[in-house]
Amino acid sequence: ELEASLVGDLGDTMLEESRECQKIIRLKNLNESTDIKQLAKEIIDKCNLIPTAKYNELTTLLQYLRNRKDVSSSRPQTAFSDRMKTMLIDGQESEEKETEEAMIDKLDQYIELLYEELSDKIKGSFLILKLSKNSENLIELTTNETLICALARVLREDGKKSLELAINITFIFACFSNYSQFHSTISQFKVGSICFDLVECELAREDSWVQELNEKRVLADGQYNLTAQSDFEKSLKRYQLLIRKQNNLLRIVFYLLLNLSEDNKVEIKMINKGIIGLLVKTLERDSQELLLVVVTFLKKVSVYLENKNQMKEYSIIEKLAPILSLTNENLVSNTLKLMHNLVFDNQLRVVLIKSGLIPKLITFLSKDRHTKIVLNILYQISRNDKWKALFSYSSECINLIVSKVLKPYPNTYFEINSLAINLALNQRNAQLMCENSNLTQLCAKALDTNDYLLLKLLRNISYHDDPIKMYFIDYHKQLAKLMVTTDNEEVAVECLAILSNLNLVQIDWNSLFIENNIFEWIEQRIKTGSNCEDDIVLQIAIFIGTAAQQKECALYLINCQIIKLLIDLLNAKQEEDEIVIQIIYSFYVFIRHTEARDFIVKDSQVAAYLIDLMHDRNKEIKRICDSTLDVIAEYDIQWASKIKVEKFCAHNKQWLEMIDSQSNDGFDPFGNGFEESLVYPELLIKTDLLNDSSSDNQSDDHSIHLSVHGMPLLTESMDEPKPQPSPKPNDLTSNAMISKRPQTGYKKRTSTATTKVEN
Repeated sequence: ELEASLVGDLGDTMLEESRECQKIIRLKNLNESTDIKQLAKEIIDKCNLIPTAKYNELTTLLQYLRNRKDVSSSRPQTAFSDRMKTMLIDGQESEEKETEEAMIDKLDQYIELLYEELSDKIKGSFLILKLSKNSENLIELTTNETLICALARVLREDGKKSLELAINITFIFACFSNYSQFHSTISQFKVGSICFDLVECELAREDSWVQELNEKRVLADGQYNLTAQSDFEKSLKRYQLLIRKQNNLLRIVFYLLLNLSEDNKVEIKMINKGIIGLLVKTLERDSQELLLVVVTFLKKVSVYLENKNQMKEYSIIEKLAPILSLTNENLVSNTLKLMHNLVFDNQLRVVLIKSGLIPKLITFLSKDRHTKIVLNILYQISRNDKWKALFSYSSECINLIVSKVLKPYPNTYFEINSLAINLALNQRNAQLMCENSNLTQLCAKALDTNDYLLLKLLRNISYHDDPIKMYFIDYHKQLAKLMVTTDNEEVAVECLAILSNLNLVQIDWNSLFIENNIFEWIEQRIKTGSNCEDDIVLQIAIFIGTAAQQKECALYLINCQIIKLLIDLLNAKQEEDEIVIQIIYSFYVFIRHTEARDFIVKDSQVAAYLIDLMHDRNKEIKRICDSTLDVIAEYDIQWASKIKVEKFCAHNKQWLEMIDSQSNDGFDPFGNGFEESLVYPELLIKTDLLNDSSSDNQSDDHSIHLSVHGMPLLTESMDEPKPQPSPKPNDLTSNAMISKRPQTGYKKRTSTATTKVEN
């Protein structure tokens, strides 16, 4: 603290001012061999600002400075960064023993060596490298513009002449690059651009070495010449040594560029100069330390679409596959993360599968370190239906996945359940999930924990036909009870979906409804004005269609006025195609029962709604309406006539519209001079074109053949071709049968799920 006072003539203080100041004492070469007490005395002697009384405090401070660890890095360090600081490159350990100890006081002498012969440049750069490995020297080194300029110049001019020199200088800059505040210094002297030229040169040099070595191998193999064989062996040893040094150089250079790429603008420049091609080509080398840096770099840039597309052009998946067999856990982990970024591309997923990597990925599930990232990769693969079957190559694979579902590794709950849910859509996978008491354990845990993801998995398993459905007979009562008692809508939806899939004659649906008051639960949710979500409304419609296949349950539901509820729901959800389809299918199921037809045809408006929906643009809705109306036409003669007329109008809609428009202009299509408009449905009924069986012009399929001024009218059959069904579990015998539950013919307006669910 500096005090200044202005004293008057009488010695009194007129003005006084104080200010805190700071003096920095730089300690050079403070290391473990330094005598702290002697150094403290020397500091007190030379600095008159520190009193002798501060000796003990000064000693303590010096000990702290000597023992402290560097925590001043302004950027997060990678696992490789710490190794990089202390790593000594191959071939220099013996050289280090012979050279003198590097001292910061002699830095000017080391700089002078950079202006001498090549051997002196190598020695000087190596001594500077030793100084740069001590983080306490970095500020002084980076602020020495003469040093940085000399290093950059030597690297640019002589880096291609000597691997040792290039390694030393790039290593110095790599030490600088560990700290973000030194990046501007590195960029100022164009070190990144020089490193690019070095990498391209070394990769081209390696190609020439390989070509030369192959030529000598051919000579050695083709002739029994000892000289040629000896020459080949010497060249091979020299090649291996050069490759080892070259790997060290590439590792350091790529690490330096990786650190500089923290700046997005610098990274974009690297991409434009072709860094991805150089990195992918380097994946062919066998140095695990080099591969770790390269894979880490590729993982960083792979998050951008353009970079991923470049990697795809260089066939990166094929080059990553051998790395998964290496022993370096850090390298394998980073490779899996890179693959995860790549498999979002469908073409790269195909390449990964063709490379036969799925069994290898499955083996990583047993290693906790790789579990989560492998699950993410497998999930992306499982999104495609045709690839789900690849997981059933052995029961051990599915058993391992089920075991992970039952006892998930921490932080992998959603990943493992999502994978299992997707795989369960394949029938073979679902069958394997049911074996070895797996399904029993899954059902027990799902019902005990009310876990909606486990219930979703059971839902997809129950989707498949016998014998898989039979496994759920023991649990249908528990599922029904959970459905009506839970407050979680997601759980209720999944329970509904599972029960909807169980179209089994062994289940007494009538008793199930009565025991659990299911109808009251349904009525509460689908009545008009309810705020219930579309997902649960859709599943209720599917569930009713499944339960109504049993005659007793269908009659019970009709007595409970389920038809009126469904019609009200149809009016409320007429814009939701999937819900409409399932409601119409429920009408179809009800009307298949002879005992229910009289009520549906005569005491409800179902037939009228079906006739109206017959003109819907959705082909699936039209198909189910036609099949249901066929059953009604067989039962009621009056409705049969109306249905035929409506079908005629539907099939000849464009022709009728043309006739109506011409009739309004005074044109008579039949040539009788009439100008009034014609009501064609009434005309057809009066002339009895449809029912005159004695007419020679009437075809067997009740087609209508008309002509306008001699031109035939193209018409369609009045009766739609009846679908050829496969027998359903319940005993239904009408001619018009829908063989399986319908699904929408095109994308719905509101995103809901029907029977298949993928997470």
